[in-house]
Amino acid sequence: MEPAPIAEVLAAQHPAIQTLWTTIATYIRVVDALAAAQASKTWQETVNKASLWSDAEVARARHAVDACEAAAAASRAQANAQSPRYRRSRIMELEYRPAYRNFVSGEVGALSLARVLGACRLPPNATFADLGSGTGRPLVYAASLGSFTDVVGLELLDGYVRSSRETLAHLEKEACHWRVVHGDFVAPAGAAAWAGADFVLAASTCFDAAQMGRLAARAAALRPGAWVATLDRALPSSVFTVECVVACPDCSWGTARAFVQRRM
Repeated sequence: MEPAPIAEVLAAQHPAIQTLWTTIATYIRVVDALAAAQASKTWQETVNKASLWSDAEVARARHAVDACEAAAAASRAQANAQSPRYRRSRIMELEYRPAYRNFVSGEVGALSLARVLGACRLPPNATFADLGSGTGRPLVYAASLGSFTDVVGLELLDGYVRSSRETLAHLEKEACHWRVVHGDFVAPAGAAAWAGADFVLAASTCFDAAQMGRLAARAAALRPGAWVATLDRALPSSVFTVECVVACPDCSWGTARAFVQRRM
């Protein structure tokens, strides 16, 4: 059976959206471009705010991150007292420095992730992948929101890999299975780790055109129907369709736009 259009899915979940969508459909039937534009803007704003989770559930996801990070910090402090050789990350090799913008760290907040996931029709027992997972916070959010049975992070910098693993080790056991892969997510070995994901997140705000092209090429191997959310720019790929653009107000560097795309 062909999945229902995203407008119908959101409408079923949110009565206010159903009313707006009916209004838009009415406006489209008449020759009134201004009215149609105003209705469409209202529709988009409502989609941006739609979430499958209540404010309390989003707050619990934030609390889970705080609890995991606090426990990891306590464990790390004890380990450092015994062996003060812990390092946050190795120095980046010289050959990577010309493309430094691809390594700029940025994370999506719990509210933004809830909105983005609310725009997707995910299957049961879905897998979540975060490309450039940094400290692992979006992985904890995804696990805490309860949509996934598996979460996987891809991270190149070893300091982030170590610290995120320490954080995720304190995630509640029943939340989901998790792993953080140390590697380049567009290299063959790294790409294989997320090739089976149902939802892929990439904080791509600072990615250059070449990196976006490499990401699009690897994402093309995802199964038909898989979802990819990129920030502030869409994948340069003809095999993905942009289903909607969602406002993300609590990214680590401020507000961003998530392009929610689906593999055809």
